[in-house]
Amino acid sequence: QSPVLSASIHPRNADLCAVATNSRVPELVQLSTGTRKSVPVKEGADVGSVFLGALSFNRDGSKLFWGDTSGRIH
Repeated sequence: QSPVLSASIHPRNADLCAVATNSRVPELVQLSTGTRKSVPVKEGADVGSVFLGALSFNRDGSKLFWGDTSGRIH
């Protein structure tokens, strides 16, 4: 288990949380069970040499945005 650097609770499902850890992609955590699942990343996205900074869901929770340490938004 990696330490959580940033977290965002889903706006419509309080049991779902997106977390940024030392991994290259965010994870979705089901809070009631602790189950973690990596967020799918668009093919061709360059996430190999950066770390996650902040992350946030959009208003209805249908999209997750995150920034990395090189200043890019995914």
